[in-house]
Amino acid sequence: MTKEQEAPEILGEVDYQNPLVGLEHVNVIPRDVFILSTPPSSAKDLHADDLSWEELANIIATNQLQLLKRRPHDLRNYLRWKHWVEQTRPRAGVLEFLVVERLHWVDELRSSDTVLEVKPPVSPVFMANAAEDLKILSNDFPYALVPGIVHVVVWTKTKIPVAENGDIAEDARTLIQKYVDATFTGLFTNAAEAKDRVLWFKNWAALQSIPALAHFHVLLRNPDMARLKQLYNTGGIQI
Repeated sequence: MTKEQEAPEILGEVDYQNPLVGLEHVNVIPRDVFILSTPPSSAKDLHADDLSWEELANIIATNQLQLLKRRPHDLRNYLRWKHWVEQTRPRAGVLEFLVVERLHWVDELRSSDTVLEVKPPVSPVFMANAAEDLKILSNDFPYALVPGIVHVVVWTKTKIPVAENGDIAEDARTLIQKYVDATFTGLFTNAAEAKDRVLWFKNWAALQSIPALAHFHVLLRNPDMARLKQLYNTGGIQI
């Protein structure tokens, strides 16, 4: 890998007066500019605005997913990384990085290939008990969450069915809930505890950083990390 292909260095705190320093060649949307230019509410605590479990539960219950955001310095590093990936992987940018290096859903990729071909799903039916069509990964760039909250993403080769209004279809929502219960309840003492410590949501299309590949997010409050790590890179518990 050449010097030009190396991942960008991780930068520290953002200069809120000059928030685009380090992003000179990156296309930054107005929403991100606002986050980058907004200092934390407490100068003594850079994590003062991290989202609590109760706030997360309310955001998901009221479908105000636009309120989920990264800390300014995390967002800057994410934008720099995303730009680097898009420049160094001309076939499909972040999608290529994800399916090749994180999901391993591509059989072989040669420098002469111009098209990215993802392994087809075992079953075209969403949540059809095919573990190979799902994979659980930790979120490399999580939202600003208070300590103890873990953010994972469940990726799926099959599309998540949606209703006419763009929200998840009720049948699909029921299947996802069953899958989440089956897969993540074991990370807690009992089912009652898990009920209060597991949340999940699917971003609206406008908020998805990788819309080409279906996925949903799972938030876990103080899970058994040893057991959770055993779930990483697996399809979870089939329903």
